[in-house]
Amino acid sequence: MKILIFTSIGIILVNIIIASSLEIFFMFYNPYNIEKRWNYIEEEVGSTNFNGTRLQGQLNAMGLRDKEYPFEHNTYRILSIGDSFTYGFLLKNCNSWPKKTETYVRNDGYTSVEIINGGIPGFNTKQEYEFFAKTTYRFNPDMIIIGFVINDATTLCSNCGAVTLKQKFDEQIASTKNMFGLYTINYFKLTALQRKLTETTINEYSEPYEKESKEFQQCKEAFLKFKAMSITNHFKLVVVIYPVLCQLNEKYPFQQIHQKMLIFFNQSEIEAYDLTPTFYGYKDVELWVSSEDSHPNTKANEIASKKIANIIEGHLKN
Repeated sequence: MKILIFTSIGIILVNIIIASSLEIFFMFYNPYNIEKRWNYIEEEVGSTNFNGTRLQGQLNAMGLRDKEYPFEHNTYRILSIGDSFTYGFLLKNCNSWPKKTETYVRNDGYTSVEIINGGIPGFNTKQEYEFFAKTTYRFNPDMIIIGFVINDATTLCSNCGAVTLKQKFDEQIASTKNMFGLYTINYFKLTALQRKLTETTINEYSEPYEKESKEFQQCKEAFLKFKAMSITNHFKLVVVIYPVLCQLNEKYPFQQIHQKMLIFFNQSEIEAYDLTPTFYGYKDVELWVSSEDSHPNTKANEIASKKIANIIEGHLKN
């Protein structure tokens, strides 16, 4: 009987020690304390109205965020096409991925290469094709690189999913961080909440692809038109998939969508690359322009541009 009592007391004491140790651990280790180590919000001189939207930075006569380019040229001209990720939202133009890529390629000795920033915030793939077919085809590019973000086939914004996820999560953290004790319980509650919010965000972005929505169909049709025009106008067509900057590792939540697009590109004989693995190992919020905006900052564009420069140089060598 005494042995049973002492055994029970021992088990209780061990559990108390383990629980206390966990409490102390989670008091000092909180993986949800997000530090804003990077903040690359930059001020571009001047601003311009485009389609009723006021954008920072000057636009040229063609409505692009770049200098004036003559239509005829003796350079190797690349036109980058995309939305706010390509435009370089809240960044100086020199820190957008098109201009960063141009710098890397030229530094590698390809000094005749020029890359025009043709990104327009808010545009989807259908609008990008229509603008190109009507306007920017006159630049006579030797290559077009389309920066595709998964919202380009939906009505969602490229920035909303990751930001909404973080805001909801931060609200929950704020409601519990001042509570004394119960750190272990709070930790597991927050972990469960993060999983639930992530699943909700994934479903929101995945639904248009799974249901073959009208926007998704229009997106695919636009890519096929780009492909046809590349044959007619004799330019190389390359697509790079820029990831949503959220959970950048092997468990990246939108990988199935990327894979579906890569299958489509392969079947359509469109050269395409997924940039996501290039970002593995980086903390997502460190690549945002601010803690409240998940657009790529300069650091993110440096990562993407090095990969894109390698793709371009592979073509130039051949």
